[in-house]
Amino acid sequence: MILKNALMPSWLRYPTDFDVGSAKFERVHVELGAELGIREKVLKCNEASGTDYEDAICALLKEEINWAVDKLDDGKRQNVPDVQLKLRGHSIAN
Repeated sequence: MILKNALMPSWLRYPTDFDVGSAKFERVHVELGAELGIREKVLKCNEASGTDYEDAICALLKEEINWAVDKLDDGKRQNVPDVQLKLRGHSIAN
């Protein structure tokens, strides 16, 4: 199986070392958030929906101080990217 290939970097193999259930991912994310001092922001991402979810994700992304994070979608327009990240003259929207 390619996901268990010994030549693959360990950071790519790590996610396959635990159950892929969403509850397990949520628990791991909360634990890592606690270690990083951003547990409440991670919890908010897990619990929010709609535009509140987008706000929570933007707040979490802004923890990376090197990124400029812009919320593009106001929740009223269809097919508009939700968030744009900028770093050193490059940008990506999703």
